[in-house]
Amino acid sequence: MAIIAGVHVYTDLNHSFTSEGLPAGIPVALLIIPVGYAAIRYGLAGSAATAIWATLLWLPDFFVPHGHIAADAVDLALIDVVAFVFGQRIESERFARWRAERETAERISAEASYRQLFESNRAPIVVLDSSGRAFDANPAARTLFDSSDDFTLIRNLIDDAGSVAQLNGRTVRMPNGQDYRVGLVELPTRITGAATQVIFEDVTAELGESRRATEYARLVVKVEEEQRRRLARELHDEPLQLFLHLARRLEHLGSKSGVPEIVSEGLDVARQQALDAAGRLRVLARDLRPPALDRLGLVPALTSLLSDVEEETTLSTATSVRGEPVRLSANLELGAFRIIQESVRNTVKHADATSVSVAVTFEPEQLILEVRDDGRGFDAAEVTARESTGMGVMGMSERAALLGGHLDIDSEIGHGTAVRAVLPISDEDRPAPSIG
Repeated sequence: MAIIAGVHVYTDLNHSFTSEGLPAGIPVALLIIPVGYAAIRYGLAGSAATAIWATLLWLPDFFVPHGHIAADAVDLALIDVVAFVFGQRIESERFARWRAERETAERISAEASYRQLFESNRAPIVVLDSSGRAFDANPAARTLFDSSDDFTLIRNLIDDAGSVAQLNGRTVRMPNGQDYRVGLVELPTRITGAATQVIFEDVTAELGESRRATEYARLVVKVEEEQRRRLARELHDEPLQLFLHLARRLEHLGSKSGVPEIVSEGLDVARQQALDAAGRLRVLARDLRPPALDRLGLVPALTSLLSDVEEETTLSTATSVRGEPVRLSANLELGAFRIIQESVRNTVKHADATSVSVAVTFEPEQLILEVRDDGRGFDAAEVTARESTGMGVMGMSERAALLGGHLDIDSEIGHGTAVRAVLPISDEDRPAPSIG
């Protein structure tokens, strides 16, 4: 630039040289070369510094008498503007390129980290494309499916569920006998646009513990019901019959001639007490194991239960049956009866109600039980948290859970209580088809 500035001063001092062959403005225009080079090499800082330096070198020219000072000033200003604009543009492109390179490096690093985690993860992971086809799997998944290319089992799982999304949260049993809970993670990919990562979490131990706890609870309930059955039979066969025989014997003795009146009255009182004791034993035996349940089924047993409630209390009762009543398995009928029995018992003891209704709905795949009263209601969450044992709210819920169903309680203080249980009906619960 110093040479260009020096040549320009020399030409301005020798007007004949300028007029003969060097057009005005050419020396100033030549400054674009160093300015452009500085912008390309160093960005805005380089082009700006070069333009400032060029302006300083050009200042002596303005003190030389010639006729194009204004033109040189305009050209020099243009050089400064070009230096700024060009440098700014180069700076922006360099920054954009640097940012893109950094993002690319970060993406490559993230992909490498993900790949390392993907390959080393002990949980089987399979990656599906948008059509549900497996195109990648980690070593644990290849071992689980015993194949490096064939993931037909994944396709079968998706078909059974209906879609990939429906697999989320499901527990499936694999050919190796282990139980896995399926989790889904959506992943964007550069190849397919979108992919789904299917993670198989081994929950064999967790489910095994849950199954053992459920089986233990089922055995406890079974033993309890067997004890109830045995005790009800023993109460009916021995103590109840003894009290009835005692009442008849007392009646016979009191009716004999020659017995003093005071003794006859005492025998009559004793007879009535024996009959009362027999009646209480009969109620106790019925509550332990209602005979109508085994002989006639769920609906007659519930009708008998509510009839006894009306006789023994001031409650009015109602029973409704929807669907076609059928005999079901002993376990299902007994569990359903116990849930309704406990709900009605809670109404009698705690609800201060005037009426209670029971509805039983027989559907092809489930049995629905509903008990409603117009009592004072309660805070269901508080009662559930307070209970730890017994056949209260928690006991009814556990009964329903052991039968594969669930129980809901809708109660509000001052507005009564509604208990609803939904129990599935399996093929084992259905009545055997009649022959002939």
